[in-house]
Amino acid sequence: PRIIEARERYQRALTAHPRFAPAAYALGRLELNQNEPDRARRYFENAAAWLRANEAPRLGIARCDLKRGAIDEAIATLESLNTRPDAELRRSFALVQDPDPSRPISRQLGEALAAIGEFERALPHLNRALEIEPGDPTLRYLKAQALQFRGELE
Repeated sequence: PRIIEARERYQRALTAHPRFAPAAYALGRLELNQNEPDRARRYFENAAAWLRANEAPRLGIARCDLKRGAIDEAIATLESLNTRPDAELRRSFALVQDPDPSRPISRQLGEALAAIGEFERALPHLNRALEIEPGDPTLRYLKAQALQFRGELE
């Protein structure tokens, strides 16, 4: 009932103001929370087009892609965001209620890619994360795994 009311309210706002990005973003979050990643992605795409300076809709797109099983698309979106300053990304993660907004995106990407065996793709992110946290043992271990995979370590 409350979800239906919220959906209707946001849809009315979009009908009245078709480029009202906050309503599109809110609908994207609502649909994603209802496990409708395809519908959510369309709303996030609209919000991203209208809110070019805000990364939150793009993070929403990546989360939709992950739910849809489109891992390569999600990684590409996250990698494009990885060029932004970490403070800006933390703020964006907080907007989409990421479980750990304090961790740099480079670390999250490096760990996630290493976990699925994508060591070549993980290495640049692990290197960037190590610039931020040079003594972190987990990052150093993952980098060693990636280098071993490349044949650079025995």
